[in-house]
Amino acid sequence: MRALLGEASRHEFNLFVLEEDLPMFAFAAAAMTIVPVAERYRAAVKNIYWHQIHLPRLVRARALDVLHVPSLPPPALASSVRAGGHHS
Repeated sequence: MRALLGEASRHEFNLFVLEEDLPMFAFAAAAMTIVPVAERYRAAVKNIYWHQIHLPRLVRARALDVLHVPSLPPPALASSVRAGGHHS
């Protein structure tokens, strides 16, 4: 995220962050939109559910062009959104 801060003047970034992790992203709050995610979605099964059901709705509602999901396979999204997968 820190590397992308320099691009925030040319691109809009939305970070979906679990509530307890919000302090770790405070450095980006002035340049990027931080979207809190309820802690009830931290547990593995609920987290997958959030990524597969809630995240696609948020992506469509915010009309995002690109979605990068570094920790899970990307959700089934509309073909108009490019989705990234797992980092090694």
